Amino acid sequence: MNRVGNWLLFGNAVQSLELTKNQDNKLKDYLVGSHEKFSPNSNVDDLNVLLIACSNPSSIQDWYFYLEGGEGLFTSQPFCPSQEYKLVDMVILSNLKYCHTDARETFDWTLQNVFLLPFVNPHGRSSLVRQSVFCGLNVFEHHFDQFRRFTPKLDTGNAIKIFHYLSYGIESEKRRRYFPTMPEKWLASGKFHPE
Repeated sequence: MNRVGNWLLFGNAVQSLELTKNQDNKLKDYLVGSHEKFSPNSNVDDLNVLLIACSNPSSIQDWYFYLEGGEGLFTSQPFCPSQEYKLVDMVILSNLKYCHTDARETFDWTLQNVFLLPFVNPHGRSSLVRQSVFCGLNVFEHHFDQFRRFTPKLDTGNAIKIFHYLSYGIESEKRRRYFPTMPEKWLASGKFHPE
């Protein structure tokens, strides 16, 4: 694979490469902005959630990397002081933007058919109680436990864990439910990941 300008060359095949802006500062802004809106007096019964509406699996992978990749905001050494967003108890990555833009006709405007992947803020407030987290999460189907137990087939760290999870960690029926307009060959085979 070679990159020439805005093109990727895979053997004889040529693919257009769309260069996008890194969104890690946008996630930092969302976290800091949410922190400023949440009450500093949140108690054990409160759960302060930031829901990110992502589009396709690649978008979800990118936002996950901003959280847990190198110097990610939920790592032990984030690129931004974690005190600036400690009132955010949890970030939920979702494919809600995909449902709104790409699957509008099949979307029922509930969160029942939305892919929801929660992450607890490791730098969050000390008054957060585990019971509040699970009580709040149990309102909708989510992938909190299943994703944490999942081990990718390749040792790539966080680089493509979302792709591997969507490919090998969930059933093809759920992939179809979450991403109904994705090409059938991807949904059936789970080939969300680049190999």
